Amino acid sequence: MSPTRAFCDASLVLRGNSMTPHDPAPPPANQVPNRTTPTWEMELLVSGATVFGLLQLPAQADRLLFGFYNSSNFAVATLTPSLWVYVKFSLLTLIATFIVHLCLRGYWVALVGLHSVYPEGFRWDRLTSKLGPHFLASSREMTGEIDTVIERADNRASIAFGLGFGMATLMLMPMVVVAAIMVVVGLYEMLGGDGVHAMVVMVVLGMLVMLVFVALVAWDKSKGAAAGLDSRTGRSARAFSAFTAGWASTAQTTP
Repeated sequence: MSPTRAFCDASLVLRGNSMTPHDPAPPPANQVPNRTTPTWEMELLVSGATVFGLLQLPAQADRLLFGFYNSSNFAVATLTPSLWVYVKFSLLTLIATFIVHLCLRGYWVALVGLHSVYPEGFRWDRLTSKLGPHFLASSREMTGEIDTVIERADNRASIAFGLGFGMATLMLMPMVVVAAIMVVVGLYEMLGGDGVHAMVVMVVLGMLVMLVFVALVAWDKSKGAAAGLDSRTGRSARAFSAFTAGWASTAQTTP
């Protein structure tokens, strides 16, 4: 081996030993920012895969529920508009949520792409000859750095997705309750009862649920602290409270 080759090998060895495991590796230029919401891929998948299918459902829901309304007895037909309102509200809310979310995520993807092409961010120094100092300072203060802009866009998209999805799922319990009442009233009519008696049963059930809910709230306020959260009484009270809350909210909004 020649002396020159040996010297080069020794230099490579010393250079490799000088790097410690604690030295951070430089991040790639096209990497997604570290503070990005970890569920952004799932959000895009859910929004993109379901929005086009959901656009077909409102008309199908109208056709199904209006047909059921025309073919049902008086008491069951009276409850059908309430169920229609809950279903339509959930569908339209989900559709609007997914469309807005796709637009916001598209804006965020555009910012991430621009940041990968121009990793230095905004070059405010190049605008000093084109803008006045006050307008440039206010623009820089309002816009911020590119990392901050990307993070704000990511947060807006996640907040829109979560709020819209949460508002749509709020109607799930009222839909289940109204459907259950319709089944009970329908069975009552099948057993020989008329529509007037079925409506009376429905009103009585609603009033009983409201009274139970009010009593449970009063007990929880006065004596709920004595029952531990992990006790059997506490777990039963929480489960019954969640159930009666859905019935009470439905009774308040059902025409």
